Amino acid sequence: MSNPSVPVAVITGAASGIGAACAALLRRQGWRTAGLDLRPSDTDVPVIGDVTERALVKEAVDVTAERFGRIDLLVSAAGFYEEGVDVAEITIEQWDRMLAVVLGGTVNAASCGTRSGSPRRRSVSYAGFVVVGCCTSGRVSVRGASRSERTCSAI
Repeated sequence: MSNPSVPVAVITGAASGIGAACAALLRRQGWRTAGLDLRPSDTDVPVIGDVTERALVKEAVDVTAERFGRIDLLVSAAGFYEEGVDVAEITIEQWDRMLAVVLGGTVNAASCGTRSGSPRRRSVSYAGFVVVGCCTSGRVSVRGASRSERTCSAI
């Protein structure tokens, strides 16, 4: 276990985009970070895996909690977007994958990132903050909205 006074964040989607930016910012500010992504992330605990797999998300959170003794922040930033494809042209498979990652991944991370998510973590300190950061716009209109914006609006 490391220094118990250093805050710890778990970040999904930590290998790129908003997740990577959050991880980098938090590390510069002295936080310990764990990143869950399909690719390796520049975090203290990089976990390679898919946020749609609840057991893997739970294991990543458990490993982080056991290593650092606390989790202060959960950032759900994992996304799946095939840019350049008009929303009217996406396949059901693309839509289902995007919803599974953005919505399902957020649910998995939030449910696994709590004390009740695992009996192994009953003694871990939790501050209880969850940040969902999968998109940059705060509102969406139907016409002209990207699929990523529409999915994020569902959260």
